[in-house]
Formats: sequence, structure tokens, C-alpha cells
Amino acid sequence: MRRQTTAWLADALRLWPLVWPALEREWDRLALFLPVAFGVGAGVFLATGPDGWALEALAMASVAAGIAWWARHQSAGAFFALVLLAALLAGFGMAASRTDRLQAPMIDAVVPPGWMSGYLTAIEPRSDGSARWTLQVTSIDRLTSEYRPERIRLTVPAPNAAMTPGDHVRLRAILFPVRGPNAPGGYNPRFWAYFNGVGANGRVLSEAIVDETASTAPSLQLWVSATIWQLRLAIAGRITEVLGDPHAGFAVALLTGLRGLLDVDVRDALRISGLGHILAISGLHMAIVAGGLFWVVRGLLALVPAGRTVFPAKAVAAVFALCASAGYLALSGAAIASQRAFVMIAIMFIAVIAGRPAITLRNVALAAWVVMLMRPEAVLSAGFQMSFAATIALVAGYQAINPMRLRIAGNAAFRAGFGRMARVAGLFVAGLIMTALLAGLATAPFAAFHFNRVAPYGLVSNVLAMPVVSFVVMPAGILGLALMPFGLDGLALSVMAKGLDAVTTVAEWVAAMPGAAIPVPVWPVAALLCLTGAAAGLTLMARPPPLTLAALGLAAIVLIQTAERPVVLINATGSLIAVRDDTGYLQFLRNRGSVFARVDWLRRDGDRRDRSDPSLTEGVRCDDLGCAVRMAGGDRVANSRHPASLQDDCNRAVVIVTRYAVTERLGNRCARARTTPALVVRPDDLDRLGAIALYRGSGGLRIKPSRQAGPGRPWHQ
Repeated sequence: MRRQTTAWLADALRLWPLVWPALEREWDRLALFLPVAFGVGAGVFLATGPDGWALEALAMASVAAGIAWWARHQSAGAFFALVLLAALLAGFGMAASRTDRLQAPMIDAVVPPGWMSGYLTAIEPRSDGSARWTLQVTSIDRLTSEYRPERIRLTVPAPNAAMTPGDHVRLRAILFPVRGPNAPGGYNPRFWAYFNGVGANGRVLSEAIVDETASTAPSLQLWVSATIWQLRLAIAGRITEVLGDPHAGFAVALLTGLRGLLDVDVRDALRISGLGHILAISGLHMAIVAGGLFWVVRGLLALVPAGRTVFPAKAVAAVFALCASAGYLALSGAAIASQRAFVMIAIMFIAVIAGRPAITLRNVALAAWVVMLMRPEAVLSAGFQMSFAATIALVAGYQAINPMRLRIAGNAAFRAGFGRMARVAGLFVAGLIMTALLAGLATAPFAAFHFNRVAPYGLVSNVLAMPVVSFVVMPAGILGLALMPFGLDGLALSVMAKGLDAVTTVAEWVAAMPGAAIPVPVWPVAALLCLTGAAAGLTLMARPPPLTLAALGLAAIVLIQTAERPVVLINATGSLIAVRDDTGYLQFLRNRGSVFARVDWLRRDGDRRDRSDPSLTEGVRCDDLGCAVRMAGGDRVANSRHPASLQDDCNRAVVIVTRYAVTERLGNRCARARTTPALVVRPDDLDRLGAIALYRGSGGLRIKPSRQAGPGRPWHQ
């Protein structure tokens, strides 16, 4: 190990003469790279880092920063490198500190039906009449305070309409552990539940009753949160009353962030057509709310003769817009994309008040700092990555074409009359196409990585739908919100519904086109990192090295094309097993597990088949004792459902998945019966490793677990 480390250091020193001049050339853009380094450090800890190390990493960051300060007059390149190292270590330390600080208890096994009580902090209605409640727990009869989760999420089949956020309720429910990833490297609900303070999911089995005998009084934070939720639900109820189906769910999602009422077919059409970003309360929505109010207030102040000299109209309008943005952030649920958008809007309007340029890459970097300092784990979320990728691409792209726009504006042929009208119309259409193209290209790698899907017609759908969203849907919706307290919102919401009709029509038309959603198999993380590095260099560097960026892009393509695909997938309970056959497709050896996991595996494999497609099990042979199928290469994989079949499976199969414990005597027989002992996957193996994937290697089958080896992370079972 020491020799290998020495070799790595030697290689790094050989490359340093090439890196040093590049760092010196980018001196004036240091501020843009610091949040990138901070995010890399946070991501390294959250993805692979050991437990603890918060103080050590922060201390090393301080040392690196101190050395950088001392060396600032000695060498620009050394200062640049040391500051980046300090930022990386700071990101590592901040992520470790937040992880250690939370320590939110999470249950690891089913808690049988019992009584529990707590404060309702959120009520999310669904289109089927059910609801999802978030409960801040005060007591659970079957758990002591040491093992009791702070928050739980409950599915309520028939919610009591009288219940409101802030009520202290008592109910009977069964609790389940928050599930882990369905496959190694997949989306991990348990990770995000930990950072949201949610320790269990559950299902309510009785009617909830209001309990006035709470052991603890509600905090100020809970009261504020409950009040905001009451407002969101009241607005959702009013919109549903005015619009009804099918528009109410779409309008509620855009104005309050509650997506449970949205029609499933509409949601799928939006995602397939590349319009799914409309549902995320992000920069577009914030810009319409804040920008619209800014220009309205500024215009009204300009109409007041005395106000032109007494009031700084631009600054006053910026203050009003900033307050409106904060209100909309709270109303929409404050998701990561919303936080990023609000921070960007806030920085922009603060710059307007101070008389500074509003939209710059430095402001984007500052917004990233604010979001990551509050929630370092955000760097691993698809929303954070796609949101900042789109914003950086748009700002950098428009800065690059700004000289061309100024030349067109300065041309005498476009200053008056028809020429001016043509210039305005042309720039508007070009802006729509440019925005859709830049944002689409910037977010496409992240969409392919996280959602295994690419929308090739996204440019078409965005060019057609976004003007309707920007000039009809959102302005009418915001006007409806403003008029709602006076009962005058009907006309505005009706206009919004007409716009939603047009958007839905575009989404369904594009989604119905051949090849509207191209499935993409799982990418290696290294491929996404190479593409991200190339994109960051292209947009953030003053003089990006073309050969280096091209090499990163080529490396990403090679990694994607040569990515290893699992030959066997087993979920964490052993209830769902998939085997890759000679055709390269997955065959489901046992197809009775989680429907969500089945769909997830097909999506991650880039498979277009539906979850109920008969071909998913056509090569599987089953009897009363179990099932078996042959994977690519002819080897047999068996699922034993009865102890009587274990010995036979040991003689024939190379992989055996069983829910029964394998005794030492049977294990020895299995080893003697074959030249290569069968790999037996038992319940205790899955408890320890989580969902697993088997890969074929030169030495046989290799296991990749979804849980890391060594000390468990707090969000692991």
C-alpha cells in the first residue's frame, strides 16, 4: 500500500508543472472554483467517507488556508491550489459535522401495531383520497425514547378532514423501516430520510383523535411550520373548489408545491416530454413572481411624480420583490431547487439595491455556498445538480453571446419602426430557443444518470410550452393568489386553467412521438464526474484547455460504453430476483416483490418493457419447491422456497437465494458436490449487505453490496 501511495505521489509531482501555470492563469476566477471544491469534499464524505473526522477535516482545512495566506505573495499557483484544498477539506468536514450533529434515530425492524402520538407537521393530500402525514413524535408505546424516531411519515387511507397541521394527535399504526436502495448505487430513500429527520414509515390503522395531553409543548418552529402548512392546504382547497378536475392538481402543484393531487398521466407526460422541470418550484417560478412584482412596483412608483425624487424606485421595487420571493419560498415547501432559486433571486435584488451587476457567475457561486453550508448533503441530489447546471450554463451562455446582442441592438436598421419590431421578436424567439437548448444540454447528463432517461424532443416541448407558462399560467396563478383573500380569484384561475390545458396538450403530443423517451442504462459515477468536470471547465474557466476537456468527454464516453452490467440482482429482502439471460435482458426469477423495485431495475437497465410484460418470466421454471433460470453463459440460478430443495439446488446451481438458514452440514455438502462451491445468499447476508448485485469476473462471481463495508453509516440499518 505504501509503495502504491508513493507511486501516486510521484505521478502527481510529474503532472504539477503542467497544472501550476493553468492555476495561475485562472487566478481571477478563484471564487468560482471554491464552491466546486467544497461540494466535491462534501460529496466524497457522504458517498464514501468514514464516520467522524469532522474536527480533523476542519482543522486540516484551517491549516491549508493558513499556509495559503502565508504563500499568497510567493506564488499565485500555490495559493490557488492550497485554497482549493482548504475548501475541499472544509466541505468534507462540514458534511461530517452535519451527519454527526443530526443523529436522528431510525428503526431497523417492523414495529407491530400500537398506539403513538405526536404533532402533525405536514398533511399531503393525494388524488386517491388518501393522505401522507408527517408526525413529530412525542410517544410510541412500543419504543423507548432512546430508539424512538423524531419524525415518522404515515399513510392515512381515510384521513379525518378536521385534522390540521399543528394538532397533537393519537392514533394506532404499524411502522416499517425506511427502505434502502433497490440496487447498489441506486437512489437511497434511507439516506434522505436521515437528513430530513424521518426515522420510519408507517400506515395508520385507526381513526386519529386530537389529544390535548401532549407531554411537550409545540416549539416556535413547529408553530410557524404548521401555520404555513395550513395556508398551503387552504389555498389547495380553494383551487380545487374553483377549478375541479383535471386542472386543480396541476395548478396546486405549481402554486403550493403539493404534487399528490396531480394526475398521474399528466405527470408522466410532462416527464417524458422534457417538461418535468415545470413541477419543480425553481428559478422560473421565482423569476416570474419576483420579476413581475418588481416591474409592477417600479412602474407604479414611476407614475408618482414626487416618488421619482423621494423614493429610489428601483431599490424599493427590489425590496418588495425580495419579500414576495421569501413568501413564495415558504408557500412552495422550500425544496432544494426553491432554496437555490430564492438565494439567487435574493442576491440579484441585493445587488440591484447596491447598484451592482445582478446576474453573474459569482452570484451563482455565492448561491451554491449558501445552499451547501445549510445542507451539505444537497450536493448529491438530482435537483441541486440539475438546477445549478442549468443556471451556470444559462449565465455563461448569455454572457458569451451578449456582445452579439449589443451589436444587433446598435445596428441602425433595427432602431426604429419595423426593424425594431423585428429585432424584439427575433431576440425573443432566439432567447426561447437558446434558453431551452442551453438548459437541456446542461441537465441532460444528470437526467440520464439519475433518471435513466433522455428527452430528445425537450427543445420542441420547451419552446412551445414555456411561453404559455411564463406569460399565462404563472402570472394568472400569482394574480389568483393575490385576489384569493377577497374571493375574486375565479377569473384569474380560469385563465390559468386555459394555459394548463395548452401545456398539457403540448406535453401529451410530444410524449406520444416515437422515441420521445430514450432509456439509458446505468452510468458509472466516474462518467458523470468526467462530464461535469468538462462542463465546469468550459463554463467557469477563462481559458479552458480544449484538449483536456475533450479528453474528459472521451473518457466519459468510454466509461459509459464499457460499463459493467450485473448478471444477478437481489433486493434487500430476497423477494425479488432478476437474472440476465443470453439475450442480455433481465428475467425475473421471483416476480412477487416490490413493484417499485421491479420498475426501478428495468429503468436502470435501460429496458423499455413494462413491469407486467410476459417476457419478464418466460425463461423461468418453477414448481412448489422453488424456481430456477439459466443466466448468460448457461449457469443456473435458483430460488429455494423449501428446505427440501436446497440439496438439489446445491448440486445444480451456481447461485442459490433462499429465505431458510443454511446449516454448516448442508453448506459443506454443497461445497463438496461441486468443483466450484455454490454461492448461497441467505437472509442474514441480505440483512448485512442490503440489496446486492452479482458481476461476472475472471475469478468467478463478484458481489457488490448496497451497504458499505466496515462501520455502518447512521442511515444504514
